[in-house]
Amino acid sequence: MQAQQLPAHDLKPLRITRVESWMERARQVDQEIEKFLFMWIGFNAAYGNVSPEISVFSEKDVFNNFIDRVVKNDKEGLLDQVLWNIFPNKVRVLMQNKYSCQFFWADQMSDNLKYDWRERMDRELVALNKAFSHRDTAKVLKIIFCRLYVLRNRIVHGGTIFENAYNQKILENASWLLESLINPMIEVMKGSEEGWGRPLYSVK
Repeated sequence: MQAQQLPAHDLKPLRITRVESWMERARQVDQEIEKFLFMWIGFNAAYGNVSPEISVFSEKDVFNNFIDRVVKNDKEGLLDQVLWNIFPNKVRVLMQNKYSCQFFWADQMSDNLKYDWRERMDRELVALNKAFSHRDTAKVLKIIFCRLYVLRNRIVHGGTIFENAYNQKILENASWLLESLINPMIEVMKGSEEGWGRPLYSVK
């Protein structure tokens, strides 16, 4: 007998369980690179879906869409509370680090001498400050996660040295940000009535 396919919203407990399992594992490790990767896996478990988005949109498009949905469902302003508390220090550290900036790395891998990554990095910071002033939570989160995604790519694609002291400091800050943002996201998902789609690699 073929198993009955569950509606996507009935699989929310599976999604939440996956996220929480990786977040818990991240808290048990000492290495910052491992902590960061485990937390990113947790984030990936939160936003990943079996849908046409997989082949049509980029990874950033998919998690940006997820961020829009989370912010829309954040009726209690949990993410607002976190952002306005951490921005003065943790986010600024991330934004001022060129090694987490996609424009810097695009410049390093380009033969176009006219590419000005500093100007683009400054414009990104201006956009972040503007989003904060307008309390545009989704925009702020998208900029932050874009930076974190660069760090994720550097690790996964072998673009960094394991246990490098400078990288450890960068990842310590990044892991703190991830944990601070993913925890309220989980609470928003738990409290919402809408489905979050069918998780990746879920059995029908």
